[in-house]
Amino acid sequence: MFERFFRAAASLDVDKEDLRRYDELVNREIADLLIRGQASGRRMTVTSSSLTDLPITK
Repeated sequence: MFERFFRAAASLDVDKEDLRRYDELVNREIADLLIRGQASGRRMTVTSSSLTDLPITK
C-alpha cells in the first residue's frame, strides 16, 4: 500500500526495507502521542482520553 502511494505521489521507487522503517517510525510516533495523551488525562483525573489530551500543536 505505501509503495503504491509513494510511487503515485512523487514517482519515487522505494524498497520494502524503507517502507518497513517508515511504518515503524509512524507506529512509534503514534504510540508516543497516545502515552502522552494518557498521562495528560491522568493529570486532569479524567477516566478516558480525548483528542484535546494529545500533544498536537498544529
